[in-house]
Amino acid sequence: DIDLISRMDMPYLTNVTKTMGLAAYAVSVAPSPVSGLTLWDVGDGNRLRVDWTPSASPNIVGYNVLVGTTSGVYGSPTFVPGSTTDSYEVSGLSEGVTYYVAVTAVNSNGFASIVAPEVSQMPLNIPRVPTSVFADVELGRLVVSWDPAVELDFDHYVLYRGLDSLSLSEYVNPVVGTEYSDVSVLGSTRYYYSVESVDGDLNASAMSPIVSGIPATFDQGILIMDLTGTGTGNPTDEQQWDVYNAMFGGYQHGYYKYDDYNDPVDKSELGQYGTVFWIDDDYRWEHWTADQFAKLDWYTAYGNGLVVTGWLTAQELYSADLLHDDLGCDDPVRISEADCVGGIGENGFPNVVLDTAKLAATGYSFWGGNIGYVWTLVPTAPDAEVIYRYDSGTDNAGREASAVGVRRNTGYGKVAFLSLPLYYIRQSDALSLIAQFASWFGEAPPAPGDLYVDGAIDILDVVTIIDIVFAGQPPNTSYAHCDVNADCTVNVLDAVLMIDFVFRGGTPPVLGCA
Repeated sequence: DIDLISRMDMPYLTNVTKTMGLAAYAVSVAPSPVSGLTLWDVGDGNRLRVDWTPSASPNIVGYNVLVGTTSGVYGSPTFVPGSTTDSYEVSGLSEGVTYYVAVTAVNSNGFASIVAPEVSQMPLNIPRVPTSVFADVELGRLVVSWDPAVELDFDHYVLYRGLDSLSLSEYVNPVVGTEYSDVSVLGSTRYYYSVESVDGDLNASAMSPIVSGIPATFDQGILIMDLTGTGTGNPTDEQQWDVYNAMFGGYQHGYYKYDDYNDPVDKSELGQYGTVFWIDDDYRWEHWTADQFAKLDWYTAYGNGLVVTGWLTAQELYSADLLHDDLGCDDPVRISEADCVGGIGENGFPNVVLDTAKLAATGYSFWGGNIGYVWTLVPTAPDAEVIYRYDSGTDNAGREASAVGVRRNTGYGKVAFLSLPLYYIRQSDALSLIAQFASWFGEAPPAPGDLYVDGAIDILDVVTIIDIVFAGQPPNTSYAHCDVNADCTVNVLDAVLMIDFVFRGGTPPVLGCA
C-alpha cells in the first residue's frame, strides 16, 4: 500500500528503505507535507476554518482535509483542489464538540504526503474566556496582557478593574489589542483585573480569572528578603525576625519570609523598595529558578540597590552567571574548614566578628565559635571593589587575602555580595555594615518622630503612634523610632510626647532604645 507507507513517520521510513525497495519508491514520490497548520473558530457554533502553508513539492494538485472527533481518527477526506490553496472552511459541525483536523498534500501521481501534526478546536457561538491573563509590574504602571482570541468574528475586549477581587467594574471598553498599560495607578496599592471577549454580534464571554499587581515605586526603603531555611541547625523564623528587625530597625523596611525556592519572587513585592537585602544565611545549597535571576536583573536595571548574602549562595550565583555578569567576579572556592571568625573590612566597611552565642544557639557549637563552608571570590572586573576579606581564626595569610565581599556599581544599579552569613555577625558590627551599605545606596534613616516616614513630623505621625500604642499596629520603621521619649518602652507616654510636640511645640522626639 504505497499511500499507507507514504503516511509513515520519516525516521521509520529511513530504516525501511534499507530493505524494501517499495518503501524507497514511496518516499521518492510522496510530496512534502504542509506546515503552519492553524484552526480558527468562525464563531457561529458550527464552522471552523483551517489554514496552512502549502507544500513546497512540485506537481501539487490539492489537499486532503481530514476531520474527526477523536485525535488521529478521521472520516473520509475532503479534497480541496489547487497547488497554492491554503485554507478550507469545515461546516456542519456541532457546537461545543472538539474537532481534530489534519491536512495532507496530494500530487499529480495521486500520492499524499504524511499527515501534518493535527490541530484541534471547538466551534462556539459565544466567545471564549481570555486565557493566560497576566498583570506585569513596571515603574508607575501595571501591564495587563492575555492570549489573542481564536474566533474569526472577534471584535474587542473589555477590561475590568477593582481595588479588591470582589468588586471589579468595567474599566476600559473597548480594548483592541491583547495588552493594556494602566498608568492611572497609585503606589502601595494592589489592583485587580479581569478581561472578557466580545464578538461582532456583541456576544460576551465570561470574565477571565482575576489577576493583580502593585505598581513599582521603589520608594519604601529596604526590603529584607529572607531565604534562610528553618530546618534542623538553622535559626527559627522568630529568631530571624528579631535579629533582622533589630539590624534594620533604624531604616524604613519591610520583611518577607521566602519559603519556596521554586516559586519566583513577586515583582509587586520587589517593586515597592529601593534596596533589597537578599539573605540566604544557611549552608544548604538551594537552587534558584531562572526566573529568580530575571526578576533581580529587572530590579537592578531600574537603578536600585541589591545585596546578596549567604553561605552557599556564591555557587548558585556563579552557576547562573550573576557573579560574573553583575559583580565582575569568577572562580568561587569553598573553604570547608571551620576557620572563619569574621570579615576584614575594606573601602570604608568595618571589620565584623561572628557572634559565638548565636552559633551555639542554633546548633553550630561543634565549630568552636568559627564557621566553615565559606566561599571566596576572585574579582575580575576592574570596577569590582573588595569590601571584605576572609578573617582566618588561625591567621592563615593565604585565606586572609581572599575576598568574601564585593560590590560594584554597574551603571544602572548597585549590587554587592557577602559570603558571610549576616545573621551570625555580631549585632553591633552588623549595624555598622548595614549603615555603610545604606549610605552607598542612599537609604537614610528617618528623623526621630517621623513615624509615618514621609519626611515630615505632623499629625500623621501622631495618628501613627496612637495606632501603634492603642491598636497594636506594627511600626513603619522600628520600635526604637517609636520610643520617642527614650525610656526603652513604647506606650502612652510616647503618644503624649508626640501630641505635645506636634500641637504645642513641646519636647522634641528622640531615637529611643525599645
